[in-house]
Amino acid sequence: SEKIAVVPHGYTVTNSANTQLSAEVAAKLPEKYILFLSTLQPRKNLELLIDAFRELKTEHPELPHKLVVVGKAGWKFQEILRKIDENKDIVAYLGHIPDEDRWPVYRGADLFIHPSLYEGFGMWILEAFECDVPVAVSNSSSLPEVGGDAALYFDPTSKAEMKSVMLKVLTNPQLRVDMIAKGKLQLAKFSWEKCARETLSVLEDVGRS
Repeated sequence: SEKIAVVPHGYTVTNSANTQLSAEVAAKLPEKYILFLSTLQPRKNLELLIDAFRELKTEHPELPHKLVVVGKAGWKFQEILRKIDENKDIVAYLGHIPDEDRWPVYRGADLFIHPSLYEGFGMWILEAFECDVPVAVSNSSSLPEVGGDAALYFDPTSKAEMKSVMLKVLTNPQLRVDMIAKGKLQLAKFSWEKCARETLSVLEDVGRS
């Protein structure tokens, strides 16, 4: 462990507020929604999220939100698409969308949620922070390191915890405001300048040893 140095990934701010949603994508978006954005593959755990969201909508029919799913089909995607189709009354699948549409889709969400079982980093957490969206993600692998104290976390194998965190954010406007503010602070920790300087420091230390 003494030979390991951890350098956080960099992030480029996109000035996403300047992008406008295309009419084609806007026509597919519900008025109120939570957002899942990632390639469709088993480790992303989307099927369990859909089950949890179905239970949430059943227990709280007053919630107007739908689950918007954005992402291209990856490997072993057939069952995932079947699950989406079986729940299309509460799930809107947009497929892959262009970058210029991705940012306004983020901005329109009341919550970004991702129940992944494993991630190497989690760039979409930072993208959501930039777009002023509260973030709830699984407490697995790298995700707590990226989200810090700005995100809410849940066990990715627990529908109950997923439901709880969704309900908590969707029914508490002040919590959303606080999470957005914390997200901006957390995002500032991931600049490419910082990444480069810390990498250089590691290389200089190796050169001196």
